[in-house]
Amino acid sequence: MATRVDYDAFFKSLENMANGSESAAVLVIEFTGMSELDSVFGYRSMDEVRDNLLGKLSQELPSKDILTSLGRSQVGIILPKIASVQQTLLAAHKIIRLFSFPIQYKQNKLVFLPIIGTAIKPKIKNFNADLWLGQASIAMREATKRNKRFLFYEDIKQEEQLLEFSLLADIEKAIEESEFYLMFQPQVSINTEKEILSCEALLRWVHPRHGLINTGNLIAFIEHSTLISKLTAWVIKTAIRHCATYRKAGLKGGVHINLSSYNLQEPDLVDLIARSMEIWEVPGEHITFELTETTFITEESYAYEQLLALKKLGLHVAMDDFGIGYSSFERLITLPFDEIKIDRFFIQQMEHNANARALVESLILLAHKMNIRVVAEGIECFEELQRLKSFGCDLGQGYYFYKPLYLDDLMVIIKEQHQ
Repeated sequence: MATRVDYDAFFKSLENMANGSESAAVLVIEFTGMSELDSVFGYRSMDEVRDNLLGKLSQELPSKDILTSLGRSQVGIILPKIASVQQTLLAAHKIIRLFSFPIQYKQNKLVFLPIIGTAIKPKIKNFNADLWLGQASIAMREATKRNKRFLFYEDIKQEEQLLEFSLLADIEKAIEESEFYLMFQPQVSINTEKEILSCEALLRWVHPRHGLINTGNLIAFIEHSTLISKLTAWVIKTAIRHCATYRKAGLKGGVHINLSSYNLQEPDLVDLIARSMEIWEVPGEHITFELTETTFITEESYAYEQLLALKKLGLHVAMDDFGIGYSSFERLITLPFDEIKIDRFFIQQMEHNANARALVESLILLAHKMNIRVVAEGIECFEELQRLKSFGCDLGQGYYFYKPLYLDDLMVIIKEQHQ
């Protein structure tokens, strides 16, 4: 019978194994169908079924294995002293077979299929336990996306690298043949809860063979090549052109465009933006460029000069993902920001974490004292909105208001608001 422990004991065991020299595996399991239990059987049902599943696992797994709950529908398992990938594969298949049969709950027979992600620790000392567990969690989520029952983290990494290399050759052609496009996620006035004051331009790529590509990962991969210049130029010109279109339809606000660290090192950046503004007749005050803290890790003096040049055009500059990096406050003091975007992590922690509430309120107060506008990212519920309103936050962005929209859908909303 496997050892069942609470999360703290589980993570302590994980750390001990991460620091040791033996190979081991960690599994993260999501049971499908669990989220519907509450609405059918009541709130406690999900916890009761999860305990039932944990008990079943505990009975079937060897005594050396360690398991815990990672949430209402997730379970974590440590497999110590794994000698081979094959051993992990056998354990995963055993779990899949175990839950291929229904369980009894309140006179009902229910089936909850496990989706398993796993990461294997190499035979090295001082491995990072957080990273290790995170890798297994990523593998589980990726398995869900791919409709697989089981996936190794190591397989994802290899497949993604092969895909990224194959995509490099396709980027120029994709720009020419309009495979890239922009979607727009509105930023809404927190005070009115309705008025759209700007939109963030989000890059999308539907590849003819590979389908929808994760452009965030792609940009990180190509940002030190000449391809990033061509792609960024396309994004800037297209975003400003579309901004001109929806402003003519009645939107008073503008557009937010993301820049990478490499973009600020390009000598032609300011001229490209100035030409686009002139062609499409969009004033600088309606264009905001979003930068993350990592943008300034290298070549900070040149980045600062570029920011000043952008601001001379009347443009605004925002720090994205504010609060995540170690030196966010230092950058806020030393660089000419007009806006901060509080990362979604803090916003979504507010309702059950008093420290998160205090931090968000303090950030908003601090920014306003510095005449800096505040955007809250990742708003997903009414309670988050009302709390941000009480804190005096300026703008909100998230699924509570709008998901990213195609330009045509955005135009419909704008016209409806201005009838």
